[in-house]
Amino acid sequence: MMDMLIALGDFLVVIGDPFLSWMLYLPRDVALVLLAVMTGVIMTLIRRWTTNQDLLHRCKLDKMWLKARMADAKRRKDKETVKQIQMTNSQIALESFKAEGKPLLFSLLPIAILAMWAFARLGFVPPTPQDQVQMHLYFDVSEIDKLVHMLPNDKVTLHSDPIQQIGESRSLQGGLDGGMATWVIQGQPSDEPHVLRFRYQGEIVEVKYRADGQLYEPNVQMLNDHEKVLSAEFKLTEYRPAGVVPGVAWYPIVPVSKIPLLSMQDAMLPIALPAWLIGYLILVVPLALLLKPIMRVY
Repeated sequence: MMDMLIALGDFLVVIGDPFLSWMLYLPRDVALVLLAVMTGVIMTLIRRWTTNQDLLHRCKLDKMWLKARMADAKRRKDKETVKQIQMTNSQIALESFKAEGKPLLFSLLPIAILAMWAFARLGFVPPTPQDQVQMHLYFDVSEIDKLVHMLPNDKVTLHSDPIQQIGESRSLQGGLDGGMATWVIQGQPSDEPHVLRFRYQGEIVEVKYRADGQLYEPNVQMLNDHEKVLSAEFKLTEYRPAGVVPGVAWYPIVPVSKIPLLSMQDAMLPIALPAWLIGYLILVVPLALLLKPIMRVY
C-alpha cells in the first residue's frame, strides 16, 4: 500500500513538472505565493463552472434578507417568526451544502498535483555545489558494528572516510530502532542526479543525489530492494516561508505495524506538517475567500 502511494505521488510530480518547474528559478517565497494564487484561482474557477451560480446567488441574497428579518423579530421578541426564519435558513443552508460536492470532486486532481509537486520541490532548500551535506544509510538492527563502503564518484567529493562502521540509530524517544552509517558529501552540478553507490555484504546499494541549487532528490529514499539496508537520508535544510514559519511534528504512540494500511516494520510513525505546507495554508485560505467576491463567484 505504501509503495502504491509513493508511486502515485511520484506520478503527480511528473505531471506537474512541465507546468510548474519554471517557479524553481524564483525565490522560494515568491514560488509559494504563486502556488497559493494558482490554487485559489483554480478552486474559484472550478466552483464557477460546476455550480448553479444563479441559485447560490439567490441563496446568498435570501440569507441577507432573512438576517435583517431575524434581527427585527428578535427586537420585537417574536419567537414564532424567529423559529420560522431559523427553519428557512436551515433549508437554504442545505441547498448551498448540496452544491459543494462537485467543486470538491473536480478540484481534487489539480490540487493534488500542486500539493505533491510542492511537497517534492519546495520542502527543502536544494543543495548547491558549495554545500557539504550529511547523509545516512539506515540498516536493520542486526547489522550494527559491520562495515559499509561508499564507492568513489568523480563528481562527488567525500569529506569523510569512505568505509564506515554501522553504529546505533535511536528514535526521538531514545529507543534503539536500527543501525546507521554516516558520510559527508559535496556534489558538482549536473543535469542528471548523481548516483551514489555503496558496497555492503556483496550487494551494491544505489542512492540519488543532486547539488544544482534548484532541484533536490527526496531527502528520504526507501531502499525496498535490499533486505538489510532500509533507507537513505540526506540532512537537507528545511525551507521555512519568510524564514520564520516553522513546521509542526508530532509522534503518535501507535507503531507503524499496528496501522493496517501502513503495516511495515515495527517503528514509530512520524507525522508532520512541514513548514512549506503551513505557509501555503496561511496564504491559500484567505486568498480563496478573497478571490470569490473579486471574481463574482458564489
